[in-house]
Amino acid sequence: MMMSISVIVPTYNSSKTIERALQSVFNQSRPADEIIVIDDGSSDCTIDILNKYKEKIVVVAQTNSGAAAARNRAVERSSGDLIAFLDSDDMWHPQKLEIQAAVFENDASVGISSTGFYTIAEHEIVREENASPVDKTDIAIRAPQFNKIFLSPFLATPTVMLKRDIFLSKNGFDESLTTAEDVDLWLRFCFTEKYILIKNQLCWVFAQANSLTSRATYSPFLAHLDVINSFCQNNKSFALENQNLINASKSLIYTCIGSSLICKHEKFAARQQLLTAIKLKPTFRSIYLFIKTFI
Repeated sequence: MMMSISVIVPTYNSSKTIERALQSVFNQSRPADEIIVIDDGSSDCTIDILNKYKEKIVVVAQTNSGAAAARNRAVERSSGDLIAFLDSDDMWHPQKLEIQAAVFENDASVGISSTGFYTIAEHEIVREENASPVDKTDIAIRAPQFNKIFLSPFLATPTVMLKRDIFLSKNGFDESLTTAEDVDLWLRFCFTEKYILIKNQLCWVFAQANSLTSRATYSPFLAHLDVINSFCQNNKSFALENQNLINASKSLIYTCIGSSLICKHEKFAARQQLLTAIKLKPTFRSIYLFIKTFI
């Protein structure tokens, strides 16, 4: 059964990149049924650019409230069976929607899917017309177990497609979180719904030097830790049965924090974080970095 698709694009002061993102949506081999762009209080000329495309998109404006709130409001306004997220500085392969929607239409039990992606620098030029066509007989699909997702719940938001009704039943993104709101939702979604990974790279994610994550150093890892703790608090039977898995996940997070602190030349603070990681679950990397704090 053919399912309708709503594309959600939050934007904030994205005048330099929003047209590139939108063109990648317009050029899809399977057109979206609706495209909702929600402007999160831009102060540049983003709205003027969006108004040029009013025949093709729905423009919604709100006062600056953050990406989580913007995506939630847009999904509430949408009508599609499936929701596909795209950030205003990224772009899709021309077959992205076609390939991904087929996963849901071929298996009604699928609730959420993501794809592989390319990470490239903002100054690099990507031309969709030069993108290699994807042979439909060469699509690599996996159904990872939740334990693997729990250890690395980093689905890139511009690659995600999910069922709208399930998103709404889970109250969408947690708007109280300024970072890791995506990790929080992916964990809650994948815990109860079937997740499919399409390994083919169907999205270009542009690395932004001044992005929230790049400026925050290790604070996203702290937010990730809070999300893990909250998830375990809300799913106590899972926590009781999977303590080793939880320890391994937290160990990875503390190791990342320690690594970030070493980069900031805060070796004593790094040592404390890495010691916690080793106590939870020692790994070669955590031990190596711990020793490095004494050098």
